Amino acid sequence: IQSLNLQYILNEEEKLAFLFGNIDCKGDILIPKMIEHEGSEYKVVRIISQSFRNDKNIRSIQFPPDSEVQTIDEGAFLDSSITSITIPPNVTKINEYCFCGCNKLQQVVFPSNSKLKIISECAFFHSAITSIIFPPSVTKICKSAFFECYELHKVEFALNSGLEFIGENAFRSSGIERISIPSSVTIIDDGAFYECRELANVEISPYSKLRSINTDSFSYSIINSIFIPPEVTIIDDGAFYQCENLKIVDFSSDSLGAYMS
Repeated sequence: IQSLNLQYILNEEEKLAFLFGNIDCKGDILIPKMIEHEGSEYKVVRIISQSFRNDKNIRSIQFPPDSEVQTIDEGAFLDSSITSITIPPNVTKINEYCFCGCNKLQQVVFPSNSKLKIISECAFFHSAITSIIFPPSVTKICKSAFFECYELHKVEFALNSGLEFIGENAFRSSGIERISIPSSVTIIDDGAFYECRELANVEISPYSKLRSINTDSFSYSIINSIFIPPEVTIIDDGAFYQCENLKIVDFSSDSLGAYMS
């Protein structure tokens, strides 16, 4: 059905609505909590794959604070002209390629009550995000999630962050200048910060649970010092390759002993 120039698929039995296309909406678009059809109300809970793909008429995507949207499918905004979005609080996963190639997307906001857990592969690949503050609920940043986000200079995590995994090439070739790795992170995967040529400061807590710094994790960054926390057992091939400014590598006094290949 059509409602306010957006297209929906209805689940009659459960009274749910899935947004799957834009007919003629331009500029700032509000995706409502509910839509009405033939006297019944339907909760909008999902944005289906490629709903706004290549849409060059949209600007911001907005939701009411009590939005019921739980899922934004893969490639939903792929290569669109979106400039900003506040992710609804009930979304638990941003799926693959969701905002990939959105070269005007500068602002992504997560509300304080966000339930987001996973940022999937290439979710924001080659977007124009300038900064991001991750909610504490996020546990996994997957492969190439922020790869080639050249304008991404500021990345912050909540003090009570539950992040456990930073995936392969997650922030590769981004503009990050400094980062504080949450103490809950156990793995920094291959090339996670590879060619982050503005990355000068990496903070790791003495209480970090980090176990593995994988291949090319920080290669070609400009960090000048790094602290290796006690539970690290693997520093893999080229983890700090061509880090020409790196002068100090400080191992914790109670280190378990890291295998360096």
